Amino acid sequence: MKVTRDLTLCSVLCLLLAAGQGCSDDTTPPTFDGRVEAGPDAGGDAAGGDTGGGDAAGDAAGDAAGDAAGDAAGDAAGGDAASSCTSPEVLCGGACVDTNIDPNNCGGCGKACKAGQACMGGICLDSCPPNTIFCAGTCVDLTSDADNCGSCGKACGDTQICSAGTCACPVGQTDCSGTCVDLKTDADNCGACAKACPAATPSCSAGACILSCPGSTTDCSGSCVDLQLDPLNCGACVKLCAPDHICASGACACTTGETDCSGSCVDTKTDIANCGACGTVCTYGKFCVGGKCACPTGQIDCSGYCVDPLTDDSNCGTCGVVCTSNTQCEAGVCSCALGLTLCNGTCVDLDASNSNCGACGNKCPSGTVCSNATCISGGQCSGGQVLCNGACTNITKDPLNCGGCNIVCAQDMTCSASKCVCPSGETECSGSCVNLLNDPLHCGVCTTACTTGQVCTAGVCASQCATSETLCSGACVDTKVDEQNCGSCGVTCKYDQVCTAGVCVAACQVPTTYCYGACYNLDVSHNNCGACGHACTINQYCTGGVCKCHVGLTDCSGICSNLQNDAANCGGCGKACTATQVCKGGKCT
Repeated sequence: MKVTRDLTLCSVLCLLLAAGQGCSDDTTPPTFDGRVEAGPDAGGDAAGGDTGGGDAAGDAAGDAAGDAAGDAAGDAAGGDAASSCTSPEVLCGGACVDTNIDPNNCGGCGKACKAGQACMGGICLDSCPPNTIFCAGTCVDLTSDADNCGSCGKACGDTQICSAGTCACPVGQTDCSGTCVDLKTDADNCGACAKACPAATPSCSAGACILSCPGSTTDCSGSCVDLQLDPLNCGACVKLCAPDHICASGACACTTGETDCSGSCVDTKTDIANCGACGTVCTYGKFCVGGKCACPTGQIDCSGYCVDPLTDDSNCGTCGVVCTSNTQCEAGVCSCALGLTLCNGTCVDLDASNSNCGACGNKCPSGTVCSNATCISGGQCSGGQVLCNGACTNITKDPLNCGGCNIVCAQDMTCSASKCVCPSGETECSGSCVNLLNDPLHCGVCTTACTTGQVCTAGVCASQCATSETLCSGACVDTKVDEQNCGSCGVTCKYDQVCTAGVCVAACQVPTTYCYGACYNLDVSHNNCGACGHACTINQYCTGGVCKCHVGLTDCSGICSNLQNDAANCGGCGKACTATQVCKGGKCT
């Protein structure tokens, strides 16, 4: 919280007074031990104001000389330049900014974060750390941030702290008309708010008005205080500690177990913006545990990112294991997409693969093609399939030949009814599937991009996510239901779970099993027979979790054959006709 205090200064032009008045040695300017914003013309105003000379001539001379010298001093000191910035702020483009949290100057002047990113600790983040939300370009904890207490933009008063999302006075102080005071020592509020001490007993001690301060206490404008302990007069009268600091031995300090980081007291064992040391930010979904950034339970650190090895296609099972085209990570293993079968490390369609026709390893002879799990001659596909690059394929569902040969769908798209389509809830923008409700580069419509410091929520660019949402991977999501960010950013539910009330729970009920986003009965599912991704051919059906041949067909080493016309199995499995013969009625002729 940035706190501005009015400073009472002794004029630097006292010697110029015509009356020869000197500066009073009793004038002690109040100071503030914390972050201070000095006005741009502080030097000029202080020097140029009324010097308080005793007579009219002195006043006139002091005003004239003070104005001229004060203006010059203020200009020379750069009243509207760098001298007005107070740590941790620096001058960027003519304005004082905190490069720790400014998305337009993140980590340094001119270093702007992208839309959908937050600046925290001078680093552009795609996701806000746990227990924080996105507010005006940075991530904040609404329970303790005095500039965003309880909600974005709700700032506490200069003397207040934010506790549990509510602005309050520090321990031992009372709110009197918006200002936190110590009723035991405040002469204007002695014992109770607005109870001022009279002239006869001008000092306040232990909540009572007295003639003079007792013992080792010091009279600071009527308040009897211990300069060694009073946070409002720490070490000297009117030397104020920041609201979250205490006064110990006459110096402002943090309580035991906390560290002063850029003027704020934090616990470096748990603070995600100062983990282990000031300025060390836990990024990419990590928590701060014992002063070290760590991934949530169930995730592993891969090149600095927290990932779930059970579902991450780029780190399946362990870091660096990438699932190739047509595969996805299921339970830590790269599995074939729906309707495909893994044969020698490659996902194939047993209904159309010339090298795996009807079963893995069953290669169609020269001059034949695989159509509907059967090697047929003449190069003519059957059952509505189309010949593409020497193989029969179903162009209504083949992502490599969607609607026609060599029409390839993008990696995140599937082929349905001969068209490349995005998953439910997403829209195609320039060949990629995006969620128009939360994508900062395609917000509401494909052509609308949010700017630095903004996020996309409900299809509208805004300075903060909706109340129920959190910034995760550049998007505003509801962690109560989002399976990729369940409970907090980066917490991914397992392949067979859904996110309910921020907790990953089983997606399917017995006897069904979760496969590829839906629940299937593995006893009868054609594309998931006995296991997810184990597909039966067009000549088979699934019963009891086993692919069986349809009526009229015979299982010959895993291939469903019609013994009446199959030249490779004419009248019986393994009874092959010669190259010049055909099989009719179960006989080679």
